[in-house]
Amino acid sequence: IASDVGSSGRSPVFFADTYLPSDFYVVAPTDYSGSGYDRGHMCPSADRTDNVTDNDMVFFMSNVVPQTPDNNQGPWENLETYCRTLAQTNELLIICGPSGFGTNRTDSTGQIYIPSNVWKIIVVVPPGGGTASSRITDSTRVIAVNVPNIAGIRSVAWTNYLTSVNAIQNNTGYTFFTALPASVAAALRAKVDGVAAPPTLSAVFSGAKLIVSWPSSATDYSLQQSTNLSTTNWTAFGGTVSSNSTTMSVTNSSPAGNVFYRLFHP
Repeated sequence: IASDVGSSGRSPVFFADTYLPSDFYVVAPTDYSGSGYDRGHMCPSADRTDNVTDNDMVFFMSNVVPQTPDNNQGPWENLETYCRTLAQTNELLIICGPSGFGTNRTDSTGQIYIPSNVWKIIVVVPPGGGTASSRITDSTRVIAVNVPNIAGIRSVAWTNYLTSVNAIQNNTGYTFFTALPASVAAALRAKVDGVAAPPTLSAVFSGAKLIVSWPSSATDYSLQQSTNLSTTNWTAFGGTVSSNSTTMSVTNSSPAGNVFYRLFHP
């Protein structure tokens, strides 16, 4: 949120996280020295400049993964900056992390493994009352990215790495949005930011009438009909289309035989 960003400035040092379980390796701030990799923040420093204590917290080495300089200082940093812009007028729920660990380490005998990718999921929640989760619907914006942890991408736009939460789930084995209603979670997991979701037709009988409806936001689509599913036998629907603020619909008062409908985008 906007209040997390202030003027406390950036911590001058990183910290070993001594609060980890006893069987964890405690990464020292010097463990990346000479590796060629940045100490890449997951929660960035500039997101927690409201006070010195909060900024120090993101400099624990447990908030850090090895990132190539071109990744960390290129698309990853640019996405972080964009998120802070969104946070001026929205509440952002962000989860991120590394994935794709193999055998590569920052040191051949070291404990720090290098991920092949870093991913981030941003849920952009409009302001309002109650908890953020209570304001999430299936139309809420979700930004999911999966950035390769390689050299040579410093000038590549972060939008080149847009993906879906479903894809990140497949890559990581995690399941996201479990606290949301199942239908909302499914809709959010399928989104790719900037790609319009295809409109869906709904058909219900009301007595002897067949009512076909679709979202009124699908203004670039036209309704077509056919008596079979041949791709060459579709014709424009010639009847009356009713509309309101959310829905467009047509009514077939006496359907006989097979009638198929589709929305066509020229």
